[in-house]
Parts: sequence; structure tokens; C-alpha cells
Amino acid sequence: MSVGNLRLGGSFDRLPYHYERAGSSNLLQIEAQQTTLLRKKTTSRGFGMALQEVDVRRIVSRLADEAGRLEEAQTKLVAARTDFEIAVRNFAAVRDMATAHLNFPYGQFMEEIWPDRKMKGMEFRFALLPTGEAVLAALSEVEGPQTVFELMTRLVEGGANVFAEVSTRGITAALTRYLQTRVDQVEGDKYQLKDPDDVPL
Repeated sequence: MSVGNLRLGGSFDRLPYHYERAGSSNLLQIEAQQTTLLRKKTTSRGFGMALQEVDVRRIVSRLADEAGRLEEAQTKLVAARTDFEIAVRNFAAVRDMATAHLNFPYGQFMEEIWPDRKMKGMEFRFALLPTGEAVLAALSEVEGPQTVFELMTRLVEGGANVFAEVSTRGITAALTRYLQTRVDQVEGDKYQLKDPDDVPL
């Protein structure tokens, strides 16, 4: 059977599902719509391109295959996200244990103990830390006062936003809590540790 540029071989019992369900009264209308679709033109970079003759069954079969691959990829994505969270939480737990025993934040003791070794995990050194502890650790890493926005950038670079929210409001609240005890506000809108040797645990 030929409908315009669309050719469908075989009997009706082998037609796609939507043809089988259409019934004889709607079949001609569907065929006409298919013919119109194939005759439509699309524009690509200014050049007119007419849709060519195609095998509809092959398109539908390929679509089903791609849908299956998409579902498989989604399953792998969920598994990867799960494994990533497990890895981050395990790293954070051992990082906190090392910090408690060595009396240094992660970045500092990695540099002190293995100065010639490439530091790993630095992009997650603030992951799952309370905002206040992360802010103190960030201030201990730098020389000179930092603005709230500079601290936020440093926290994000260190993974504080992994499974948590980092905001200027939260950082400001943490700094306010530590003002006069562990943090000084200098130069108007900048902050630094009151004691440079303060261990932010």
C-alpha cells in the first residue's frame, strides 16, 4: 500500500498499533496526515530540505531501542549517584577522624605531613562540614582577610555545597557567631581569624 511518499508493505494485521486501533473509518485520515507530514518542508541554515521517503516501522523500532537504552542509562546514573554519596560520606567520616587526631584541618595536615605528595580530595575537604567549621577552616587556609563572597567561593571549591546549601546568609551568620571570640572583622567587610594559630575543629 502506498500513501503519497509513504509505503507500507504487508497486510493490516502487521501495521503499527495506532493503525490497528484506528479502524477503517479513521485509517484514510491517518494516512493523509502521514502524507502531509512527509511533504512538509523544514529549513536548516537557510536551505529548504524536504523529508524523504522513510520506513516508519524502522523508525518506531529504533525509537523503542533508544528508549530501552535511555532506561538503562538512567539506572546506571542512579547507581553512580548512590556510589558517589557513599564515597563522599565515607571520606568525610575519615577526614573528621584524622582532623580530630592530628589537630589540623584537612588541607593543612595534608600539606604538613605529605608536602611533596599530590593532595587528593581537596575539592571535598569541606563536604558535610557544618558551615561554621567550614568557614573557620577556610580562613585558616589563607593569609589575609576574606570577604563573605570570597569565603563562599572557597567553600564551594572545597565541596561545601555537596549535599548541602552554601549561601552568603549562612556564612554571615557563622561569622557573626564567632565575632570577638575567634574571628575579627577588619577593613569594613572582611574577616580573619583572631588567632592565626587557631585550630578550627
